Amino acid sequence: RDPGATVRRLADFLGLGELPAARVAEVLQATSFQRIRATENRLSLRVFWLLRRAMRWSRGSSYRARQGGSVGGGGGGAGSSVNEARPDARQLAELEARYD
Repeated sequence: RDPGATVRRLADFLGLGELPAARVAEVLQATSFQRIRATENRLSLRVFWLLRRAMRWSRGSSYRARQGGSVGGGGGGAGSSVNEARPDARQLAELEARYD
C-alpha cells in the first residue's frame, strides 16, 4: 500500500487537482498513527477533567458534607481535591462508548 498515492487519489476525487509533494507529506504526517494517538490521548485527558469538574459541580458541597467531607473543600482532608469522587465503571464505559 502506498499512503501517498491514496492521498493523491482522494485529492483528485475531491477535485483538488494535483497536490505538491510537500502537501502530500504534510497530510501524511498529520494523519500518521502517532499523531492520531497523541490527539486521542490529549482528548481523553480533557474529557476526564471535564467530567470530573462536572461531577464536582453537580454534587456540590451538600454532597461532600453527606459523604463525611468538609463543606468548604480544601484543607487536605476528606472532601479535598485529592479525595474527589472518580467516575465509576458504568460512567467510564459510557465515555468510552461515546468517544471511541
